[in-house]
Amino acid sequence: MSTLNELWFAMLTSAEDLHSKPGTDSPIGFVINESGVERLNHRFDENTPQEDQERGQANLYSLDVRGRNIDGAEFDDSSVRISNLGGDQWEPELLYIWGEAGTTPLDSEIVPIAIETEITTKLSTDSTDVGAVPSMPVRLVAKGSSNMQINRLMLLVMTAGKPHTGIIAVATFPSETDDPIELEIVNDAGIAVKFEIPDTPQQDLERGQANLYFIPVSVPFTKRSLRSNSIRLRIKGDDAWSPSRLFLFGLDDASGRPESIVPLVHVPEWNLGDLSTDSSEGQEQITLPLVEEREAPDVGGVAPPVVGPVTA
Repeated sequence: MSTLNELWFAMLTSAEDLHSKPGTDSPIGFVINESGVERLNHRFDENTPQEDQERGQANLYSLDVRGRNIDGAEFDDSSVRISNLGGDQWEPELLYIWGEAGTTPLDSEIVPIAIETEITTKLSTDSTDVGAVPSMPVRLVAKGSSNMQINRLMLLVMTAGKPHTGIIAVATFPSETDDPIELEIVNDAGIAVKFEIPDTPQQDLERGQANLYFIPVSVPFTKRSLRSNSIRLRIKGDDAWSPSRLFLFGLDDASGRPESIVPLVHVPEWNLGDLSTDSSEGQEQITLPLVEEREAPDVGGVAPPVVGPVTA
């Protein structure tokens, strides 16, 4: 198996608890163990340009893990753990970890690793925080095959630029938008998805901020049914939007925690241009590139539940 060279960590902090502060100013820890060997022990900086672990906000981080020999071959449901390293209680709602493996386009692989959704665990090192624990495991998730039926989507996006600071905006190119953004997926059977991103508790499509959205599927489809131009992103206004990275995943379940995830779009460095109905500022619609990679032999529509990249 190839080893992972990049890890991605997406999270969403709860916005629901009205009786406490779900966000935290404490640093977050990320540990990976494999066969009793600690492969990664990382402390995230609590002061990045994002709204880090604030109520109702999404965050997206990446880690270069070359040389750490992480291939997932011996992972189990306790291999990946997330912790709060301080006493300022944190209430995450979703945690998702995936990786990139391979050294060339021919052996590249996007690898879903672990996910938890609808989390009720509260994290804190303060023993007086009733019901809180310092850390929690994030259970493994299987990688779906191209024949897996997709019943829901998860979209992760970050808007380009640095966040505004103070009363006066940072002098940089415009990137955020207040205009609606729509995702459309079309295959030979017709329109499978046509979804306009709604207003959420997040700082939606704001400069320098990550966002996470679940998108319903009108007609279930498979990755195999898609063509190179099937996935389209469009803007409905001339308030130009410039993403910096974008990821789209297909989920096997229409609700709750998925058992299998299939990567559909993976753009860690956006180079597809800006979105705007004003042609002098960008394009009204952009076709998103479909992930093309090797996969495990198909077993009942779902690839075997491996974590590391598969070999031919």
